Amino acid sequence: MDENNSNFSNINGQNLTFDIKKSNGYLRISISKNIPFMYYISAFLVLLINLLLLICSNTVSISLGLIILLYLTYSIINLVTTEELQVIKGFGYQIGQRSFIKENKTFIPYEKVQETFINEVIHKNRIIFLVSLLIKQENEMEIVPIFTGLIPRLNCLTIIYNELKIL
Repeated sequence: MDENNSNFSNINGQNLTFDIKKSNGYLRISISKNIPFMYYISAFLVLLINLLLLICSNTVSISLGLIILLYLTYSIINLVTTEELQVIKGFGYQIGQRSFIKENKTFIPYEKVQETFINEVIHKNRIIFLVSLLIKQENEMEIVPIFTGLIPRLNCLTIIYNELKIL
């Protein structure tokens, strides 16, 4: 089994860990991001401020503090930490996303994938690149982008694209 580990960054400049494992007819590409410790510190500080406001018993301050705490908690819990693509030649593609509390996996049969390509997408007034699969569904074609949670830069996507083409 051939393995390759590298460090890349996403479109926001955050470091990503890139891992490729391949053998005869099997390819596993994993991209993960370390969550900065500042997220935990900010959540702890907001919780501490809420406790202090609770002691003061000011209803408006408590409500505002709780709204901020809920927003931070929601943001931290839904951060995508790992994305994975597993391909078994002749069988199918499995695309996975993992965050703190949930994991999503999608399976696409191998014969439905018509093409793999790097797609330019406009996202929040920026042009970004995504590796995408062109899938034939009954009477229509569908584009399924991969690695949409961590959004690695083009140099990482080029390696992914080349590995998928070789397989």
